[in-house]
Amino acid sequence: MSLFDTLKCNLTCPRCGTFVDIDVEVFSPFANQFIYNLGDMMKNVTKKNKTPDCGKYEGYSECPLCGKDFFLDVYVKNGKITSVEINKNKEGYIE
Repeated sequence: MSLFDTLKCNLTCPRCGTFVDIDVEVFSPFANQFIYNLGDMMKNVTKKNKTPDCGKYEGYSECPLCGKDFFLDVYVKNGKITSVEINKNKEGYIE
């Protein structure tokens, strides 16, 4: 079973151009279905993985207004979620 964490943030939807509040599904080896905001420290409740220090993780979201999806990159530095950016190299599934 694959778990993900949720990152709550706001950004401009790359599909409709509207500034929206979104929930990003963040896929990482540390995912435990936690809910985060930008600037939060990531948690790890499993003993097999260490707490994330630095890295880029894949995120996925759908715009609450236009209903179209897109992928994002979620950046972690020193265990803290520092930023999120639209992944312009990976297209969404919903047309």
